[in-house]
Amino acid sequence: MLFIEAKFWAGLTDKQPVTYLHALPSDRPTALLVLAPEARRQMLWRELRLRCEEDLQQRSPFDVGPERPAVLQMGPQKVLVLAAWQPFLESLQSAARAQGDHASSENLNQLLGLCTREDTTAFLPLRQEDLSADIGRRIYQFGALVDEICEAAVAAKVCKKGTSGGSRMSYWRTVQIEGHDFYLFLSPWRWHTLAETPLWLEFPSQTESWNHLLEALSPLALRTPSMILRDPSNSDTPLIPLHLKLGVEHHEVVQTVVDTLRGIRDLIVAKSA
Repeated sequence: MLFIEAKFWAGLTDKQPVTYLHALPSDRPTALLVLAPEARRQMLWRELRLRCEEDLQQRSPFDVGPERPAVLQMGPQKVLVLAAWQPFLESLQSAARAQGDHASSENLNQLLGLCTREDTTAFLPLRQEDLSADIGRRIYQFGALVDEICEAAVAAKVCKKGTSGGSRMSYWRTVQIEGHDFYLFLSPWRWHTLAETPLWLEFPSQTESWNHLLEALSPLALRTPSMILRDPSNSDTPLIPLHLKLGVEHHEVVQTVVDTLRGIRDLIVAKSA
C-alpha cells in the first residue's frame, strides 16, 4: 500500500510525517512517499529524518543519493521514501506511453511543466553562500557598471546622457542613441528568466519607434542565439542582452559593452542613411 504526500515549497506541518506514518496499517507492507522538488530534497530529507528519529528513535540507514530516492525503514513493513518530482513523473509517463495511454501521458506532461516552473520560479531555501558579502558586492558592482558604461559611451560620443531611476530590484539609466531614448538596465529578473546577463538595453517607451528600430537592428535578431528578445512581463518590450566579457579586467568589461552600443548605433545610422 502506497500513500503519497505532495510537496513543493510549503513547510512541513506539525503532523508531517510522524502522524502520517503512525496512521499507516502495520499488518501489511506500506510506504509513505514524499514528492518534492529536486532542489529541496537534501534540506527536506534532513528535516524528515530528524522528526522520525525524535519520535521513533529510528536511525536512518540511507542518505540522499544523487540518483535514488532516500529511504527510511520505519518498521518491519513500513518505510518512508523521499523522491524528486521529475523522475517520478517521467517514470509514470514512460509507463503510460508503453501502454498507449496518450491521455495520461499528456496529463503527466502538463504536471512536468508545472514542476519545472515551480523549480525555476520558487524562492529556494537560503544557503549560507546566498548571504555572502561577495554577492552583495557583486550586485553593487553591476549597478555601478550601468553608470560606468553610460559615462564611457557618452565620452566616446556613442550616445547622449539621460536620466536614471529604479524599480523593484532593478536600476536603469537612459541613453539616447540617434535620438532614441533607450534604457540601460540592471535587471535580475531578466537575468533569471531570459538570458544569462545582468545588463540589458530596453527599447524606448515610444512603441511607434519599435518597428523602425527592429528593422534597423534585424542583423542582431538573425544571430544565434538571437540578440533581440522580448519581455513578456513588460508588454512584450524588445530587449537586447548585453553580455559581459569573462576573465578580463574591469575596463575591458566596460569597453566591451560600449562597443556593443556602438554597433547598435551604427546599425541605426545605416538604416537612416
